[in-house]
Amino acid sequence: MKTPFRFLAMLFGSLLLVAGGEQAHASAFGPPSADSVKIDLSANSITTNTTATLTVTVTRRNGAPEADGKVLSATVSPPTLGSIAGSGSSGVASSSSVLSGGVATFVFIANNTPGTATVTVSLPPANGHPNTVTTKVTIAVTQGDGNNPNLKATPSTVTLPQNLVGAGPYFGSPYMAEVDVEWRGLITGQLLNGKIAVSTNPVNSIAFSTLDDPTTPWVGATKTPPTAEGNEFLTELGSGTVNVTAGVGTIFVHSQANTGPATLTITAVDPETNRTISSQIVVNVVTPPGANLPTTVTLSQGAGGVYVKDSNGPQSKLVTATVNNIYGTPAIAAPGIDNVQFDIVGPSGSDAQLFGISAGGVPQTGASVKTSTGAGGASVYLLAGNKQGPVQIRATVDAYDGDVGNGVTIPLTATTTVAVSDGRLYSLTITSPIVNAIAVNGISASSSSSGGSGTGPTIPLQPDATYSLTVSAIGTDRQGNPVLPGTEIKFGLIDGPQDPNFTATCSGLGAFQICGAQGNPQPGGIYFSSPDGRFKTTGGGGGPGDTLIVFGKQAHGAPAGNDDLESALPITGIASDTQLFTLFPFNRNDTTGTSMLPGPLPYVIGRATIGNINSPAKTDSSGAATVTGTATTKLNYPVSRLGRSVAIWAQGTGPDTAYLDANGNPTTRLVTDAIVTVYPAVADLSVSASPNPITGNITVPMTVCVVDALRVPIPGMRFNFSFSNLGAGSGTVDGIDTTGWTHDATDSTGCVVATVTTQGIASSGGSGGSSGTPTLTFVAAGYAAGSSASVAIPINAGGNLVLLASPSSLGGTGGNVSLTLLSSNGKPVPGAQLTGTCTGDTVSLDSGPGTTDSNGRTSASISANLNNYGSAGSGSCTFATASGSPTATVNLKGVNLCLTDPTNAACTSGGTGGGSGNGLTIIVTTGPSTSNASVSVAGVPQFSPPPTCSVSAVSSTKTCTYTIPTTVTQVTLSSNPGTGTWSGDCGSGSAGSPYVLAIGGAAKTCTATFP
Repeated sequence: MKTPFRFLAMLFGSLLLVAGGEQAHASAFGPPSADSVKIDLSANSITTNTTATLTVTVTRRNGAPEADGKVLSATVSPPTLGSIAGSGSSGVASSSSVLSGGVATFVFIANNTPGTATVTVSLPPANGHPNTVTTKVTIAVTQGDGNNPNLKATPSTVTLPQNLVGAGPYFGSPYMAEVDVEWRGLITGQLLNGKIAVSTNPVNSIAFSTLDDPTTPWVGATKTPPTAEGNEFLTELGSGTVNVTAGVGTIFVHSQANTGPATLTITAVDPETNRTISSQIVVNVVTPPGANLPTTVTLSQGAGGVYVKDSNGPQSKLVTATVNNIYGTPAIAAPGIDNVQFDIVGPSGSDAQLFGISAGGVPQTGASVKTSTGAGGASVYLLAGNKQGPVQIRATVDAYDGDVGNGVTIPLTATTTVAVSDGRLYSLTITSPIVNAIAVNGISASSSSSGGSGTGPTIPLQPDATYSLTVSAIGTDRQGNPVLPGTEIKFGLIDGPQDPNFTATCSGLGAFQICGAQGNPQPGGIYFSSPDGRFKTTGGGGGPGDTLIVFGKQAHGAPAGNDDLESALPITGIASDTQLFTLFPFNRNDTTGTSMLPGPLPYVIGRATIGNINSPAKTDSSGAATVTGTATTKLNYPVSRLGRSVAIWAQGTGPDTAYLDANGNPTTRLVTDAIVTVYPAVADLSVSASPNPITGNITVPMTVCVVDALRVPIPGMRFNFSFSNLGAGSGTVDGIDTTGWTHDATDSTGCVVATVTTQGIASSGGSGGSSGTPTLTFVAAGYAAGSSASVAIPINAGGNLVLLASPSSLGGTGGNVSLTLLSSNGKPVPGAQLTGTCTGDTVSLDSGPGTTDSNGRTSASISANLNNYGSAGSGSCTFATASGSPTATVNLKGVNLCLTDPTNAACTSGGTGGGSGNGLTIIVTTGPSTSNASVSVAGVPQFSPPPTCSVSAVSSTKTCTYTIPTTVTQVTLSSNPGTGTWSGDCGSGSAGSPYVLAIGGAAKTCTATFP
């Protein structure tokens, strides 16, 4: 038994020695003890989307740090609350970190979910300890505000005033806040570089910009006006990116027009964990001081008229006050505050009232009401009473405190006038639309659209050869409002008797035959007279049943003050050529309260023989939403009478407030409007001419025709004509030069024959011709050249014109020249204006040239002084047509007088040009006030008569040179007129008296200057 015990003792002793050598703390009866793992938290509680740092310290039993290189791992439970990251990790739910000096670091990253997270740190078996050592720690995650401390945003202010003036970004702007952003890594906390995303909401409250990038050019700076293009600071965004350098980024927040809280959101992707983090700032955009105080107030009215009570028309009208603040935007009343007061201020005794609702919601009715503004202003209704006439309404606001309920300290007012009327007819005006006015009538109801542009009338498949024109009459009452709907208007017309040749016998009254300008209606009576009347003898005469139309309005050619006498009355009898009687009396011409004596008035008598007009019609019978007081009807007429004159009248009844009956009520007056027009064609017209083109320089009968859009001939039309590009030639139509109207009007076929004569026309571009094609253009009345209602006829003429001058050369004193202009075939060209210009000293035109006569001839007179001692002068005169070609030149050549008088002192040896003497130069200059001036040279016996240097035009200069014989020692210079001044060798005195100039030595120059 001793041996076993000895063996066990040796075995246990051996074990104790090995363990002691490894510094293990286990006894001989178990494994070595585990390392100590301790966790320190930077915070036991954090908010969502933030981080906490875990510092893990590992020590052995003897207190020494665990060896470097040991790897610790960490996990999070539940993983929905966050993730853990160690050194070199990427932020997953499980991570690891390596010991260094016995310490390892982890970062806990909270998610968006609040709760309690458990972080477990594990140390794998170490130092003979067979098991993994774990240590746990809990972190409370509470709900945060969405701001991550690693994306820190620091604003200079979170309250900005409302930008009511639309101010753009500028440094120092009260509408701008600066936000400094600091961006750090989630794990390391190091400052980062990169881009962050920024957005605003709502964008009508705030926007943002960033620092200008110097590497991008500001291209908008050179535009007019300058723009923000290319400048990041000036460019306001709702979303975009901002650069971050060394962890710092700068954002500029700009307030906009809307008030309220707005959110600036900043997001970034953390490069250490690849997680998106964010921060937010709430910016309050507030109403700036004084924004609710009014600075202006204006009034406006609703559309349409307002009528007295029980009138069967609208009896109220909306009146709106627009109140703006210092920023030019609406001043909105504070809750419960009345900031506008409406008052009826005139006329005295008005029975109209106002209706409005106060800021407290209380209805108010009376002559004065208070209410408050919203975004669209403040509104009340005017309620009409029984009295018609203008009602003046005033709106008042208080610029002191914006509250009219506590009195008005600084009043601002606006006034408007509403016309309250009875809606009864006072005035009528006939009108017709310009577009889609004519309907093409048909036998059946089936129709098809017209061809062409598609904008013309609808054409029936079976037209009945009649047209219908829309005719309207707009009626107003005494206050200028539309008459009430349902007001009856009668229509009528006169279209005969007329001159069959469309010749107008009364100015402005078409081709009517029984008409005049001396009409004299009896106000209030049935008698009418006219000293120029031919009631019985012209056009077959008039008779009972015919209509007398009297034009009393100034717009119709009548003297002022006779509007009430505009009439359309049936005739009951014609007493003589100058006297007749009507069925109804004329108005009293007293609508102003004072009866006016009629002036001589235009008139027409006749009946409807061609067309008809639908009558009566009622105003606003179409049911349109807008009441206009318009009655509309149709004027119907045959296409065979297009262009014929027609007088149309519209008539209704209204009160005569100036003339009361026995009961004190207004009597009745007829309200009439009449016009003279023609039965119109369907636009657009088409004009043609034959022959086309025509031969030039002969007389040609030309047929010119006009039809409407449906090819219906239009009779009674005269054409305007004009010639162009005739060069030196001329042209007439019916004996009228250049431009005018055809003598005759078109007949029933829509055509007229015009006599066209042209002469002196050369080929285009040839001598005497124009650069363009010679052309004759006919245009229908009311249209322009180049439209469909015009026709251009080229004029063909061959060859060049020839201009002859006889004689073609003259001597030194000039003479008369005969000029003849011929066509290429030798025929004279009459009526051509010629021009002439001359060159050379002393050469000028005394008269002519003029216009060529029937033989193509005109003349000119040339004066010159080219005969001189010692030298012969020369010059020329060139004549041309107005176009500049053809031309003819007359040359002038003087003689050297020394050749005929060699013994003259000026011709002895030593002189210039074969003569001997001293040089004298005379310069004559005229200003804008002198057209003729001259200087004569006396005292030279050899000069007979004495020479004269002259100018015959304003603002001109003439230079004359003379050789004075050496025997002459002085000359006398005389000017005409005597208003000039001398200069040069003649001193600087007045030229009003002769100047004696000493001759000898150097050549002399004298200048005479005239104003």
